[in-house]
Amino acid sequence: MTIRLTTVAAAAIAAAFVVGSTAHPADAVSVRSSDVTFAGNGGKSLPPFTVRRGSTLYWRAGGGIFQLFSGGIAGGSVNSQAGSGWTYLAPGRYQYDVNAIGNWSIRLVAGKVVRPASVGNGLVGYRGSGGMDLPPVKFGAARSVGWRAGGGIFQLFDDNLMGGANVNSQGTSGTTYARSGTHRWTVNALGGWVVGWRP
Repeated sequence: MTIRLTTVAAAAIAAAFVVGSTAHPADAVSVRSSDVTFAGNGGKSLPPFTVRRGSTLYWRAGGGIFQLFSGGIAGGSVNSQAGSGWTYLAPGRYQYDVNAIGNWSIRLVAGKVVRPASVGNGLVGYRGSGGMDLPPVKFGAARSVGWRAGGGIFQLFDDNLMGGANVNSQGTSGTTYARSGTHRWTVNALGGWVVGWRP
């Protein structure tokens, strides 16, 4: 299902989308998990949708900035000057406002979670540009987490706040301590960045 907000009727804008579920609530439209997409130009408010399991939202943008702001505390926000990227969506209800220059598109793939990949020097982790949410990472033991960034600021926030490998720096690289357990990180950065750890 592709929704072009410039041609959608007012009734369709009010509909909720249930993603990754076979439920058919009276106030929602049931869709196949890989079919939820939105496209537009400039800033817009999107209709709400629900994610039933961890998923990935992919985006593309043709201008100098692309931002997704989710209402409430669901997460899944994006703040980037890159031409494409992704962000993790935890289960929950999302209502996005888009702020962008030029044309953009987003595609939700329910149930797909981006896994850590090699980032060099024997480390695994994630690469990105700008701000985004990372999928949960589980460590069986405490460890050091390294980072590199090319912009003027790099921030890594864990929802646990203490011992969660938090960073707030204007530097270009560093390390931080991560306790054992599950980490749910949000990155806020200018430009490209890498986060990595020993597997």
